[in-house]
Amino acid sequence: MFVNTRKSIIALAISAAMSASAFAGDGNEIVIIQNNGSSAEAQALVDIQGQEATSYQFGDIHTSHINQTGDDQTATVIQDGEWAESYMVSTGESNTLAVTQLNLWHISNIDLAGSDNTGDVLQDGFFSNSDADVVGSFNSFNVTQLGDLNETVNELLGDNNNSIMSQTGDTNFATFRVEGNNNDGDLSQVGNDNVAGLISIDITPNVGDNNDITVVQTGNRNTGAVRGVIGNNNTFDFRQTGDDNIGFVYSLTGESNEVEIDQEGNSNQAWLGFAQGDSNDIEITQDGEENIIGDSVNGGTLVAEITGDDNSIDLEQQGDFNTMDMRVTGDENDLDLDQEGDSNYARMIVEGTDNDLSIGSNGDLNDARAVIIGDDNDVEINQTGNDSELNSGWVLAVGNDNTIDVEQDGYTNEVFIAVEGNNNADVVAEQSGELNLIEVLIFGDFNETSLSQTGDGNSIQGLEDISTEFQIIGNENMLSVTQVGSDNDVNGISVGNNNTITVTQTGSGNIANVGQN
Repeated sequence: MFVNTRKSIIALAISAAMSASAFAGDGNEIVIIQNNGSSAEAQALVDIQGQEATSYQFGDIHTSHINQTGDDQTATVIQDGEWAESYMVSTGESNTLAVTQLNLWHISNIDLAGSDNTGDVLQDGFFSNSDADVVGSFNSFNVTQLGDLNETVNELLGDNNNSIMSQTGDTNFATFRVEGNNNDGDLSQVGNDNVAGLISIDITPNVGDNNDITVVQTGNRNTGAVRGVIGNNNTFDFRQTGDDNIGFVYSLTGESNEVEIDQEGNSNQAWLGFAQGDSNDIEITQDGEENIIGDSVNGGTLVAEITGDDNSIDLEQQGDFNTMDMRVTGDENDLDLDQEGDSNYARMIVEGTDNDLSIGSNGDLNDARAVIIGDDNDVEINQTGNDSELNSGWVLAVGNDNTIDVEQDGYTNEVFIAVEGNNNADVVAEQSGELNLIEVLIFGDFNETSLSQTGDGNSIQGLEDISTEFQIIGNENMLSVTQVGSDNDVNGISVGNNNTITVTQTGSGNIANVGQN
């Protein structure tokens, strides 16, 4: 139990039909026990199933205990005042529970076992705690808290459960814990420094399918999280509006899961950790500045990670000074990264076969990097914009039969391509504009490379800090260079047997310096 309960041996009323008590004052305690079980003593009291308990308390420092065993029960507690505690235990089916506590400090603790149960908790005040444990099927629970420093925990064990939690205020905490299938959780928070999410019971992985959770947070410095899930066809949806928010999924195992994180504001962060499985759909959208996808900046050690096959990953950032950093391990994954704005950074590391990776950026001073380890992968980097400047596109490919395509429009842009492997038949770099640079290193056999520049003052050469000349090292390689414009230059060398280099320059003041060994 999340909230420690205080048990009492005082029995103020035992009734199988209806019990009602009301007090106006301080320091009151109500204990109602209704037992419709199979014992001879209980049957001697009354032989019906319908039970109803109602407790009213007005004033300060009140405690209400309601314990019901049986079917078709109704329990209602209303406490108006400061420092009110409500403890309810219901064992049976078709139960209805309602707790209303108003003003300042409250505790609500509900243990519910059975089917077709409904719970409703409303707490209005400061520093309220709500803890609900539900075991059974077809249960529904609704918690609303208004004020600051509130805490609610709903634990659902079983199938087809529904939990709705709403908090308004600052420094609130809402947790949806489940084990089972077809459970739904809707968490809504308005305020700052709040935490909401799905955490499995006893902090062990939740095992179940078709569980859905939606977290909507409005404010700053909020956290929405899913931690510890083993199952398939689950849906996790986070929507955050404000600054300095965090949305993440940690320790996810399963197939056909959907994760969607939507953040609007500045300095927000979204990431995945220890996520693995096949046919998952990951969508992350950020609108604002200085946002991060991953847990690092400028290629740090912690990145958003997922392991598995046939996953679909769609990442989008709009704004300036944003960062993407992600690692994918597996086969036949489809990755699409899009950045709109200036001074953005994107890095994608993919290890496996038959993966498709696309990075697009529109703006100036953007840095897009792709690292591919494996065979039969397709990599595309597209950096465009009206007269975009100072962009850089990097591709490092280790493997065979890979396809690489880098396109840039604008001025003073750079392309860096390094390939190690064989039969990479389509390595393409195209630039349109002026004062652009392509740097190339190809190592292996039977590779085909095409480099094209349109504009003036462009250059093709070797990788920085390695050689001033582009290098084609291996056998049976083909390199085609086309430059259209003036004052362009090509500087490169081929080392190996049966390599072919073709250079075509159209314009004036162009220089071609190509050697073969």
